[in-house]
Amino acid sequence: MYIPLDHDSPLTLTRQISGYLEELIRRGLVGPEGRLPATRTLAADLGVNKKTVEAAYDELSARGLVRIRPGRGVEVASEIPDGPELELGLPEPRHR
Repeated sequence: MYIPLDHDSPLTLTRQISGYLEELIRRGLVGPEGRLPATRTLAADLGVNKKTVEAAYDELSARGLVRIRPGRGVEVASEIPDGPELELGLPEPRHR
């Protein structure tokens, strides 16, 4: 999965990752009960530490957007709670 990261941004890498994934989820580009990439896979794809991706997934879980299932991965919640409009200045999601 490609997520554009800005190492000079005032937003942490964790927040950039969680924000981008939240946009994908809210736009329906990752559907209900769809799976997000494994922590190690996404960390390798993005060139970041595994703990950074874990923290991003924890943020999404705290917002009720995903369920973290040890040994089974991270699933998008079947019902997405309403949330504020995101104004993170992130580029449009694109597929690779």
